[in-house]
Parts: sequence; C-alpha cells; structure tokens
Amino acid sequence: MSLDETLGYCGLYCGGCEAFQATAKGTGIEYEPGSFTTCRGCNSSEVSIWCSDCEIKTCARERGPRYCLQCESYPCEKTKRFLDDPKCPYHSDTPALMARLSEIGLEAWADEQSRKWICKSCGGPFDWFSERCPACGVELLPEKRLRMSVAARLSRYLQVANQAAREGMTSISSYQISLYTGVNATQVRRDLSSFGKFGKRGSGYEIEFLCGRIRDILGARSSRSVVIVGAGRIGEALVRSGLFTEEGIEISAIFDSDPSKIGGELGVLTVRPATELAEQVKRHGAVAAVIAVPVQAAQGVADELVRAA
Repeated sequence: MSLDETLGYCGLYCGGCEAFQATAKGTGIEYEPGSFTTCRGCNSSEVSIWCSDCEIKTCARERGPRYCLQCESYPCEKTKRFLDDPKCPYHSDTPALMARLSEIGLEAWADEQSRKWICKSCGGPFDWFSERCPACGVELLPEKRLRMSVAARLSRYLQVANQAAREGMTSISSYQISLYTGVNATQVRRDLSSFGKFGKRGSGYEIEFLCGRIRDILGARSSRSVVIVGAGRIGEALVRSGLFTEEGIEISAIFDSDPSKIGGELGVLTVRPATELAEQVKRHGAVAAVIAVPVQAAQGVADELVRAA
C-alpha cells in the first residue's frame, strides 16, 4: 500500500477509516448483515461502498488534481456540501489537513496522520467514530464527550454571535443564527436547550451570555483572536470550516489586496483591504495570523504583521 493511497481526494487521511483499517488487517467491514466492504484508499481500485459514488472522488479523477486544494475551482459547491455533511462532522477537518499537506509534503503528512490514529495507551488503531479504543477500551475523549456534529454546529453559532457583538448587537434570535449558518432554527434551539436555559421564548439570546456558555461547552472559555491574510482558496476554506472556534480561536478578520475580493462576504466576515492589516490587528488584539498568500508575497506580509504586533 503506497503513501499516495492514504490521501483522499477530499484531503482526509484514509487511514482513519474503519473500512481501510479492516482491509489492512486482511478482513473487511460488515455494512449490512452478511455483506462486507473493503477499501485500500480513494486513489486505489478498491474503494469502500460508502465512497464508491463520492462526487469529489469522481470530479477529481475527471479533472486531474490529486486533492481538492490543487484544483483551480476550489472551494466549489461540491466541497461545501462535503464540509457541511451532518453525518460526517470530521469532514470539516479537510481544509486544515490540506493546508498542512501543502506545507510539509505527503511523506511527512502521512507519518503525522498515521500517529494521530494510534491509541496512546496500547498502540492499537482507532477510527473517526471511535469513542473508546477498540483494543484496550480506554476512552479517547473526555468523559463528558460532545458529539462532533453538535460541536461543529455550536462553533458556527459562536462565530455568528461574536460577529453580531462586534456590530453592536446585544441579543440574537435562533432565526438570525439560522440565516448565517444554514442550520434550521429549530435545530439551533434544540442544540442550545440541550445544555440548559439560554434565553426567554420570543426574546432571543443575550449575546454575551450565549458566547460565554458556548465557550464553556466547547472548552474554549479563553477565546484568542487571529486574522487571515489572503482570501483565496485556503483562506476561504479556513473561514468556512469553523475549525478555529472549536479550539477557542476566533477569526476576527480576513484581508486581501485583490480589488475583486475586497468587500466580498466569507461567512460572517467581510474581506478587508490589506492596507488595513496593521490597524485591524491592533483593534482586535490578534495574537496570531494565518498567512495564505503566494510565496513571493509572504515575507512582506510577515514583516507587516511584526510591525503591527
């Protein structure tokens, strides 16, 4: 099995899949009584039943890029549907995974990922859905485990509420949250009410209290502000993924020097001109920045960020 076969076209590490792991052991995985499927990775001729009709795999094989980030159309509607799939919340990891792959190369990336899916207690493998190690039974996540799908939605609610606060709002309704996240308002209310009382019916949610409670639930009480320089494919994917808020990191602003991108909307953020970088870094108290610009411009951006610190 080659390293290349461990890289999914979507940017996921195939080694985290239970079908891939079962195939590596010489067996398969039962997907319905008496029926088994095997998989040796997206880039092989032996793909699991779940990924056999994947539109991203089909598209990539037709267009030629090895993974989505290499495609000039990324992010496209297919990748947005992939990121928002409620059945597979781990899909939201792909923008960061592809950015890491571009940074360190396939060999180092595959090694890094292979170690991620090994139980630190017994050394046995576990998969995307494992709550406990299949071999030794040790819990892989904290005792009060928050389902990844719920955590992903909560992180998006937090991003919208933080933006509303920056715009001077003091309360926000489930309907308003729904408009900006694409999550049904009923689902928003259900998610929040499962963790206690957040507001009064008909009055909306008090934003400061809402943000604090969600940070507590996500284990991200101390929110840290970062900015993104570059509103291209990587920058846009990172903004839309919602990954940062899960770690208590808030994307406060995104910048670009391309006039065609300035003023555009990315989620709840508006792309700002790069000339405002120093001013906005100080205004938001940003502690870090993601530089997602062409290599020839990166040093200049880094120098400006140092001056703004």
